[in-house]
Order: sequence, then structure tokens, then C-alpha cells
Amino acid sequence: MLSILKEAIRQIQSSKPIILLDADDREGEGDFAMAAQFCTPELINFFLSKGRGLLCLSLPPAVAARIGVKSLAIGGKKSSATTPFGVPVDLDDGSSGIAVSARCATIRATCDESKSARDFKRPGHVATLLANPNGLQGRIGHTEAVLDLLCLAGIAGPGVLCEILGADGEIATHKELFEIGKRHKIPILHIDTLIKRLRTQ
Repeated sequence: MLSILKEAIRQIQSSKPIILLDADDREGEGDFAMAAQFCTPELINFFLSKGRGLLCLSLPPAVAARIGVKSLAIGGKKSSATTPFGVPVDLDDGSSGIAVSARCATIRATCDESKSARDFKRPGHVATLLANPNGLQGRIGHTEAVLDLLCLAGIAGPGVLCEILGADGEIATHKELFEIGKRHKIPILHIDTLIKRLRTQ
């Protein structure tokens, strides 16, 4: 397990994505994941074409506060597995916000400490997620996992996530995820492995 974690950390540090796999008794999903500061239009396009799920930006609390992203009120039942959506944003640069180049610019801008709420439009085309301040110790999900992994890699958040769908448009099976990982040379890290590592610190 530690060798897989080390491989994932090396991949993240090399500005490349990994696949984060959730527990079967939770969502059972695989997400592409990477550091927001390393994203490129090419990688965003890869996520959208190969993952085909919702492209999201996982925000640490301090970054969310700096850029003025608040919780997106959601009705109905809530649980610890409820996705913590924030208000979606666009960089206020005159673009439509939807092109991969525009979404990449928005994501990279959230990493810039000189940018504040006035630099962004709300709502926008980049979905945001508000991470639990205690990381995986406070909530077990992709939102927290990508940020805890970045921390282990010595990289500041935010993080980028995109769910991976199968050929039929449904949640990709483990077989499909491992085929994608092998085809594109992307390591797969189970969130449970990351949790076990964090508990030994």
C-alpha cells in the first residue's frame, strides 16, 4: 500500500493526475485528481473527454474565504456523504468561462494569493467543493482526499477532481478504472490507503 501511495505522490509532484478510488460502501467512484496549480487546458480537456463527470475544484477553507465562495444551499436529506458544493465561479476576465482554456485560467487563478473575491464571477462554470477543515479526519470523500494527498506531497491546494464514467455513461467499474489507469499510465490510489497512512503520522 505504501508503494502505491509513494507512486501517487511522485505522480502528483510531477504535475500529473492520479485516480482516487472511493470505498464501495460509500460512493464507489473513481475520480481523476491533481493539483490545481499544475492544471493545463490539455489536462482539463483530458478530464472532460476521458472522465466525462463533473469537473470540480476542491477548496481548502482559507482559499474559499479568500475568493468569496460560500456553500451552495441544497435541500433534501443530508449525510456525511453529501457532496459539499460551493457556488461555482469564473475568473472575471471577459471570457465566457466555459472553454477549457477559460476553466483552466479560473482554476489557476484560485491558486494565486493576490486574487480575491472581486476577481471572480459567481455563478460560473467551475464547480467548487468546500473541504472539511479537518480533512479526511472530518469527512471521508474525494474532496478531502485530494487535499490531504497534496499536503503529503508538499503541495498547496486547491485540488482538481473529475468523476470517471464508463462507456455506458454510468459510474465506471473498477475494471474500467484500472483499464484507464493502465492505458494512460495513471496510478490508482484507494482513499482507504491514504487514510491508513494519515493515521500513522
